[in-house]
Amino acid sequence: MIRFLLHVVVFLGGIGLISTFVALFVANLVPYGLSIRGLKAWVFATPSTAKPTR
Repeated sequence: MIRFLLHVVVFLGGIGLISTFVALFVANLVPYGLSIRGLKAWVFATPSTAKPTR
């Protein structure tokens, strides 16, 4: 059961990273919206770790 929950937490963390990246990408496409330039900005704008809460 604990192993299953670990997989769920990892899966949800991945979904969170992907959805954040997509949101930043869409915001970057909007004229006069958010502008993100360079790989470093994209990396720092996306959360790097997802720590599960207990």
